[in-house]
Amino acid sequence: MALHLLASEPDARVLLLCGDAQVGGDQVEPVIADRLQPGARDLADMCCVRSWEGYYIARDNAIERFDEPVWLLDPVQVWLELAQLSDRCTAIAGCDQPAVSGERLTWAGGTALADRYVDLSALTTARAECEILGIDAVRQLSLPILADYDTAAPGWEANQLLPLGDERVLVRKLPLRAGLVAANSTFESLLNALVAD
Repeated sequence: MALHLLASEPDARVLLLCGDAQVGGDQVEPVIADRLQPGARDLADMCCVRSWEGYYIARDNAIERFDEPVWLLDPVQVWLELAQLSDRCTAIAGCDQPAVSGERLTWAGGTALADRYVDLSALTTARAECEILGIDAVRQLSLPILADYDTAAPGWEANQLLPLGDERVLVRKLPLRAGLVAANSTFESLLNALVAD
């Protein structure tokens, strides 16, 4: 959202307060590129560090292949893009929910005046758990498994397996999609909504 505002409003100055310990967080995110609208696709493209020509979904003991390109977005790329715009964007990590009073924002460690305040905390979900594996069972995986519902442990929605290209695979446990926003949204739909005019 910050990158979109900075690109679409040349005179805008943005204060980005992040609840994560690092600006942009520390979780890579796969997106199905063809499901992104042009504005969201442009933003995702600058943050893409790896791509695949398709993906798998595993459910009910069956694996289905989909031939749609998948991009892996890296939050470090978001931080690098924002760092180049530091004259117009102040990004602060590790912030709790700010208090809003009129045009004044107050958070632990600071206060600022703002013409607009955009709170995206409702769109954030519980964090996935991640680990990188190099075991034989997954090291030959050539396409990502975006959702493996069959192997998810109790309390988790699905597992996600993202091959890193060096015989290692990033395995993510995806949190349960409880609540209206989470249950009816994908990362692609959220990106599209954030940059919609």
